Amino acid sequence: FATTSTSYVDTDLYKAITPASTSNDILIHVSLPCKSYKTNESSASTAANIPVGLFLTDVSGTELADGQLAFQYTPSSSTNTYAMSGWASFVYLHSPSSTSAVTYRVGIKTFHSDWTATAFVDLSGNDCVGSMVVMEVDGT
Repeated sequence: FATTSTSYVDTDLYKAITPASTSNDILIHVSLPCKSYKTNESSASTAANIPVGLFLTDVSGTELADGQLAFQYTPSSSTNTYAMSGWASFVYLHSPSSTSAVTYRVGIKTFHSDWTATAFVDLSGNDCVGSMVVMEVDGT
């Protein structure tokens, strides 16, 4: 999944769970390989600090958590493409106070519209795949 949007965009990484009790919490763990790249760059002498933003929402679109993974890159030669990659991981404990199904979604954005932010949410070639674990925690 790739975007040049500076606003959060849903990826295809989502999970649903139905709490057994209104007192139970939901623990969400996301681990996602990300990349940021820019093509057709004429200058190779400038260092870049390019963050990729990640967020977690419930199905209604309410933002539960957000964060960023920043890539630091210092070019060493003239190329037309700059690319940086790494793993983003976060854990969030949600208290939905409901016994209705809750769907959690992960999204991504770039902080610089001339850079593309990529999240690997499915298997493609030799790419790594992101994961999302959603589990219920007994609140009694």
